[in-house]
Amino acid sequence: MLTQFKLNVGQAVRERAPTGLGCGPRKLTVVQRGYFEGQPAYVLNDAETGEVQGWYSEDMIEPYDPTPIPHSWERP
Repeated sequence: MLTQFKLNVGQAVRERAPTGLGCGPRKLTVVQRGYFEGQPAYVLNDAETGEVQGWYSEDMIEPYDPTPIPHSWERP
């Protein structure tokens, strides 16, 4: 049995891990869905440049929110 996808093609997402100090989250767009080792995965493009970023597993991304992601030492 295959796991259902949580995200849709065209949906804006961001990486769960911070991409750098002092910068906001990078906006990415889901362009393809597929499975990697039986788990949902997505091909993402940079929303500004359209550059392909590659495959991301579902646990690496979340719906886009422009609020900066707190670093581990800032999280409650």
